[in-house]
Amino acid sequence: MSSNMIIRKFLEPRMIFIICATILICSISYVHIFTPINIVSYDRDIWHHMASLNALMDSPFHAVNPHIVSDEASRTFMPWYVLLAIIGNIFGLTSTKILGVSAVLSLTFFMVGIFLFSQEYYENKWSPIILMMCLFGTWGLSASYTGYYNLETLIYSISYPYGINLALGFIGWWLTLRQLDNDKINFGLLGFIIFLCAFMFATHQLQGAFAIGGMALFSLFSRQNNISIRIALLGSILIGILLSGLWPYYNPLKMVVATGHANWNGNFILFKPANIAQFTGLAMLGILGVYNFEQKKIRYDLLLAIVVITAGYLIGESMSNPISHRFHAFITVFLQISLVAFLLSRFAIDQPFGKLLALTQKISGGLIVILLAVNLYTTVQVYKNTRNYLSHHNTSGPKTWHPDIVNSMSQLKRKVSPDNVMIAHKITAYPVQAYRMKVVSIPRPFPLVKDMAERQQASIDFFSTGVSEAQRWDIIQTYNVSHIIYRLSWLNKSIADDLDKFGTKTIINDDLALIETDFNIHPIDQPRTKKGAL
Repeated sequence: MSSNMIIRKFLEPRMIFIICATILICSISYVHIFTPINIVSYDRDIWHHMASLNALMDSPFHAVNPHIVSDEASRTFMPWYVLLAIIGNIFGLTSTKILGVSAVLSLTFFMVGIFLFSQEYYENKWSPIILMMCLFGTWGLSASYTGYYNLETLIYSISYPYGINLALGFIGWWLTLRQLDNDKINFGLLGFIIFLCAFMFATHQLQGAFAIGGMALFSLFSRQNNISIRIALLGSILIGILLSGLWPYYNPLKMVVATGHANWNGNFILFKPANIAQFTGLAMLGILGVYNFEQKKIRYDLLLAIVVITAGYLIGESMSNPISHRFHAFITVFLQISLVAFLLSRFAIDQPFGKLLALTQKISGGLIVILLAVNLYTTVQVYKNTRNYLSHHNTSGPKTWHPDIVNSMSQLKRKVSPDNVMIAHKITAYPVQAYRMKVVSIPRPFPLVKDMAERQQASIDFFSTGVSEAQRWDIIQTYNVSHIIYRLSWLNKSIADDLDKFGTKTIINDDLALIETDFNIHPIDQPRTKKGAL
């Protein structure tokens, strides 16, 4: 084969996509497996996921709550994590390495999903690489937030459950389109759709609902097909959702309406309406793609997806729903899919606005390349800065960061036995659970634990001003608290001084204060029901 033929081979659209996807998978997987940066902060989600994987590795099918002392299961005991825990046990992996495996698999399925869906939806050989560029290169403001799929978020959290559901969502959309292209019902394909819907909904209800909703919209409004095919697809989707209710650890259908923390607010200031346009960036031009200029008709699947999800976001925000901001990522996906349709459109220059649309198309293509480079550069810088911080080469960082969280938890575990219960100040509780230790409560929603709101309020009260020593002892006795833990920089000094009265204090890595409670200081007057007892 001549050198010219080899060069032409590598310049083929499919080969360009494969090369770019491979580089992306390898580089981000390397971060998650060998140099993770999501261990830098007390408030990252990694601690909850590590805790669940540890519990599932101990017992994949009969795991106990890894967060608090409770007979109730954790909602993170999902099918994806049970599968990963089994893999972890087979190969002797730690929970952090298992999350690395999750990142590899999620990214791989994501790239496969992008390729299959784009080839099927746009029927253009260049569509996979263009869709990839739009998914990663149209973002405006840079930020890392679980549920998003911009490059910066990928290096932090693609290993989390939303990642596999995002990937499987694209594959589910491809399967839906494949059935719509078939004049006959393919029962094997429908069976796989049923399984996929059940798996996604049981794994992550919010991300699953988004993926499944997309499948339903494509079933209704994509392609030209007979009504029986559409009914078969919608019926399969519904069966899959209902079958998810058979998941033994919890009923995903009940999780949709369940709550576990009345005071929890998950809103992130970046995703307030005033900032939303800045973060959406060039993806907003996707609104031009909801109209098919070649066939002169509206793409109702994309239009309704954008309208319905936007309505959900606005209604949620008006009601101060703590998860409504997550809808923005879902809106952006469909805007980006629509933007690709616009970029692949062919305009008749003699038609009204034909020249303007063609010029907009060319400018958009150039801007995407520039924004992709900016997002890539920003992501690399974020990674380097965080690694420098973790290596103590850079001492500046947000208040929630600390370079020695992992080391601190390892030291803490040597001082606290597995049957002890700690009461922790705010999000200091988060990493504790990742090292097989238990706390009274964690400031996150736990809908399966019936007394979680009571536990959370007790933890708030314990570290609040104006609380008497007797009240604190009452909380200690109620939950059988053996240790008190807080960050030195987060707790009011007067409260910290009051807590010194409860036992012996140890300082860990100049960051954590650990107090071993001494019940001899305040003997129990009468027997109590110890809710924290193991």
